[in-house]
Amino acid sequence: ILESTSGQARNLIQFLFYSGVRTGEVIALRWQHVNLELGIVRIIRSISAEKESSTKSGVERTLKLLPKAIEALRDQENYTKHLNGFVFHDPKKGERWQDDQAIRKKAWHPAIRKSGVGYRKPYQTRHTYATLLLMGGEDQRFVANQLGHRSLEMINRHYGRVLPDKNNPQNYKLRNNWSSFEDADYHEKAK
Repeated sequence: ILESTSGQARNLIQFLFYSGVRTGEVIALRWQHVNLELGIVRIIRSISAEKESSTKSGVERTLKLLPKAIEALRDQENYTKHLNGFVFHDPKKGERWQDDQAIRKKAWHPAIRKSGVGYRKPYQTRHTYATLLLMGGEDQRFVANQLGHRSLEMINRHYGRVLPDKNNPQNYKLRNNWSSFEDADYHEKAK
């Protein structure tokens, strides 16, 4: 999908895939909430059908960005940073995206068609992001926080199938190197 688009549309789609933000949140993202030196963005607002409001869960969050999300923002700086407003713009209008339907029609649908990938909704970029993190071994609480979920319930319900099966030792990777546990020094320090 990413290889099938370029410019601001590619930056937008790449950011969606590697940040897990909702479409309304990406529309509302402003440069003042981006810190590329620290690799974070603050998600505090959402825009839907021209109406700006709080995020879906009503909770502001700070995202730790993956390198590909930072890459998309660094390229996007060339297009909109000097305007000191919204990060992502509709390239045809030169202003922020109107709503999620405009993103679908002008950026998402053309990229999907050109890529040859079967149709999926832009919202599925959130699922891709979550799956990448979980399959990469990231803590479920971190992933839930990044997505703006208040509990692990949504993570377990939607992504349980990609989580390591703790009942099957061959599918579970230990998080720690337990070889030092047998070490005499370890037992001495534990006393």
